[in-house]
Amino acid sequence: MRERRGTRQAKALVGCALLLALCALLTPSPAPVRAAGVVGGGFPESCTTSALLAALNGGGLVTFNCGPAPVSISLTSRIHISGTVTLDGAGLVTLNGGGATGLFLVTTGATLELRNLTLSQGSDPGGHGGAIYNAGSLRLRGVTVRDNQADAGGGIYNAGGNVEVSESTLHGNGAGLSGGGGIYNAGGTLTIERSTLSGNTSRMHGGGVFSQAGHLRISNSTLSGNSAAQRGGGIYHVGPAELLWSTLSGNRARFGDGGNVYSIGSLTWGAVIFAAGTPRNCSGIGTFVSRGGTISSDSSCSAGGPGDRNNLDPRLGPLRDNGGPSQTHALLGGSPARDAATQGGCPTTDQRGVPRPIDGNGDGTAQCDAGAVEAAPNAGPSMSGAPYLDESSSAINRGTFGLRWPVASDPEGDPVTYTLLHKEARDASYSIVAEGLTSTSYVFGADNPEAVGVWTYIVRASDGAASGAPSPASLPVTVTDEARGI
Repeated sequence: MRERRGTRQAKALVGCALLLALCALLTPSPAPVRAAGVVGGGFPESCTTSALLAALNGGGLVTFNCGPAPVSISLTSRIHISGTVTLDGAGLVTLNGGGATGLFLVTTGATLELRNLTLSQGSDPGGHGGAIYNAGSLRLRGVTVRDNQADAGGGIYNAGGNVEVSESTLHGNGAGLSGGGGIYNAGGTLTIERSTLSGNTSRMHGGGVFSQAGHLRISNSTLSGNSAAQRGGGIYHVGPAELLWSTLSGNRARFGDGGNVYSIGSLTWGAVIFAAGTPRNCSGIGTFVSRGGTISSDSSCSAGGPGDRNNLDPRLGPLRDNGGPSQTHALLGGSPARDAATQGGCPTTDQRGVPRPIDGNGDGTAQCDAGAVEAAPNAGPSMSGAPYLDESSSAINRGTFGLRWPVASDPEGDPVTYTLLHKEARDASYSIVAEGLTSTSYVFGADNPEAVGVWTYIVRASDGAASGAPSPASLPVTVTDEARGI
């Protein structure tokens, strides 16, 4: 029997509807977007180890809601990371091992990114990685790793994985006889940028960094005051390594060699400052290749790059907060590292985030400085006030009297010396009484040369490279021949 046309169309529409419904059932729904994990309920007591573990269990981004004050969370065992996790402490959170346990273990294939938090007092005396053992991918940004201990890698141990450290500080970590006080890189890739490693120690090699058969790259960073019992107070490496736009100062190999760096392999450097390494800056049996622009306080790092200079005091300030995410050594006035990197290709900022290049030596040409810090033009110290008498009166006898003046302020924190100048009322210009003074006072002895009359005093300050304006006001003093107190 022949079906009517309308009936056939109706059946076709019903069939299509059924097919679409079936397709909808068979098509997988989009995975729900997991909300970011949050540790805490707005007050410190809510930020517990169990709350942290629960938040980490979901993976993804984990943040903290512990209130406005800094908080410390004590761990009793390592946290194992087997997925992809980002943990952001917003600068308020410390994860503390209490000297009894390591803090993190990142397994092969896993990824852990840590931001803006502190890892402290992790411990694995007979093992690896006081704070972190990494076999996967590890990224640190704005993180402080301090006071952790392990036999290998007091702060971090990288077991063939990938580690990236930026805008971070590793301080006061210690390694045993396997070495690597700050970081031990075992056959992996280690990249350190815009970071500081200071005060780390090793009972063997590599006070700051020990890199074994992997690849090491350090750029725009500072290694200061690290020490090793044997070789490489700052860096000990076997295999290829790059060291660029960085400052290594005061690192020590106590009973070995290579205070700042000991190399077995190929080490390429450029625009680096090597300063005050003990017993010497550089040593090793590898190959040194310089891209140029390097300043060394001795001749042990000589590699013949363009613009390299040896046996020069780089004139570094102390390790301190000079702005930016971590402590650095500023370049003092007259530093030969200013505008020393003539080879080009420098990073767009220094370790602190200050733009490069700047005309730091005032010659009218902006070139990058060697080392981790780009210096502004040296302005010279300034005096905030006039000298004043130790006496209660401005009229004094020709006998002993003293002058004092305020401490000068130097923009770069350079050491300051003072010059005391005077003139008699009828003189047109000032002449020097004393110069090179390191204190803010001067005493005229009983045989002082000041004649009877009215004398005017000013003080000028210098940082060795530039002198600022003299004291904004002068001190008039009337000198008499009258006996005092008789």
